Amino acid sequence: RSAGQLIVQKRIRRMNRKISVIVGTDFACWIPFIAVCLLHTLEVLDATPWYGFFSMIVLPLNSVINPMIYDPNSLLSTLIGRVLANAKREGSGNNQAENIEMKPTRSNQPVT
Repeated sequence: RSAGQLIVQKRIRRMNRKISVIVGTDFACWIPFIAVCLLHTLEVLDATPWYGFFSMIVLPLNSVINPMIYDPNSLLSTLIGRVLANAKREGSGNNQAENIEMKPTRSNQPVT
């Protein structure tokens, strides 16, 4: 493989990870809401008290998380990347988690 192909493959893997995280957070926020709405529609439970919780806490939380995931320089994006990298290392038997150092990115440095 050429160096160019390796760079492209690395970018594709990084984008696939990011899309997986975005889909996972969307799933985690929306599926419980959909399930409660479905149970309410089927008259299994009265979900009226839950609508406020979902509309004021869970769904806006998803809206806050998504931009942080999209921005590659955000602290959340950096942490998610490191967690995934650690999980990959642990899966391969090469755990170097103790050597990882938190370094600030441009987006979370104070403006002077």
